[in-house]
Amino acid sequence: MKTYKILLSLALILAFALSIPCAAMAADSDAAAGDYVVDGANMLTNVEEKMLEDLIAEFVEKNGFDLYVVTISSRGSKSMYQFARDVYSGGEDGIILLVEYVWGGNDNEFWIEPFGYGDYAFNSYGILYIEDEIVGNLADEDFYGGFEEFIDLADDFLREAREGEPYSESNERRKTEDIVLTYVIIFIASLAVGLITVSVMKKKMNNARPQKLAHDYIKRGSFNLKVHRDIFLYSQVTRTRKSNSSSSGGGGSRGSGGGRKF
Repeated sequence: MKTYKILLSLALILAFALSIPCAAMAADSDAAAGDYVVDGANMLTNVEEKMLEDLIAEFVEKNGFDLYVVTISSRGSKSMYQFARDVYSGGEDGIILLVEYVWGGNDNEFWIEPFGYGDYAFNSYGILYIEDEIVGNLADEDFYGGFEEFIDLADDFLREAREGEPYSESNERRKTEDIVLTYVIIFIASLAVGLITVSVMKKKMNNARPQKLAHDYIKRGSFNLKVHRDIFLYSQVTRTRKSNSSSSGGGGSRGSGGGRKF
C-alpha cells in the first residue's frame, strides 16, 4: 500500500511539473496570435511598443482589417517583398509594414505589403503616398511617430475606399494644409476681383479723363496725312528646338506593395 501511495504521489508531482511548461507554451501561443507589433530590431521602447500595440488593436477592431508592424535586423537572402509575405500571419484582408533596420547602418529599408481587400484600398498611388509621409520620421529615427502615422493613414485610406472609391491619381488625398491654402487663394482672388470691380466703377464715374491716342486731341478734318510708312530699325529671330515626342521619363511599373531605403 505504501509503495502504491508513493508511486501515485510521484505521478501527481510529474504531471504538475509537466503542466507548467505546457501552460506557458499555450500562453506564448495566444500572445503571438495577438501581437500586431514584432520589434525584432529594437526600434521601440517597451512603453512605445505597448502604446503601438493598443493603437493597432483598436484599428483592427474598428475596421475588421489586420495591420502589422514588424522590424528586423536582417532578412538574409530574401527580398523585402518575399519576407513580408512570409511573416504575415493575419487574415485574408490586411497590410504589413516591414522595416529592416540596423542601428548605425546606412542601408535601412522599409516595405509596405497589402493583402486581399488591401490591394484595392492601397493601390500604387496609396503605397507611394504613405511612403512619402512616413519616410521622414524613419530617417529622423522618430520610429514611433512613423509607425503611428502609418496607422492613421491606413485608417483614412480604408475609410475612403469603403465610403466611395480609393484614393488615386483621379481622387487625390488632400492634406489639411492644402485645404487651408485653397481657402486662402480663394479669399485673395475674391478680394482682387472686388478691388478691380470697384476701380472700374470709379473710372466710369470720371467723365474728364486723359486720352491715350494723339488723334483724339486733333480737330476732325484739320490734318491730312499723305505718306504713311512703317520703318523697322532692328529685327530679331528666335528659334526653338522641337522636342522629341518619342522620349519618355523614367520609372517602371510596380505592384500594389512597395518601399524604399531611408
